[in-house]
Amino acid sequence: CGAGLGCLLGSPETLSCMEENLQPGPCETGGVSCGARGRCAAPGVCCDSESCVLDPDCSEDVGSHRSEDGGALKGVSGEMLLRLLSLATRQSVWL
Repeated sequence: CGAGLGCLLGSPETLSCMEENLQPGPCETGGVSCGARGRCAAPGVCCDSESCVLDPDCSEDVGSHRSEDGGALKGVSGEMLLRLLSLATRQSVWL
């Protein structure tokens, strides 16, 4: 997990973050609270320790959804991010 990045699930990049599994709680993206126990991970996407869902409360206007160069994440919908997360999770099961 990282500011401006959100959380990566089931991808090769996550291998270097295995020490996060030793922490007592889930990582936080720094986004605003959403859902029952989640945080806004990207525009339109709310994630908790179990899954990610579309959530209109995670609007694109929230300041925590900025890339490292200060520009807003544009051109990627929340629905597309959920599809990518789902695909990455399914592929990691087969590896």
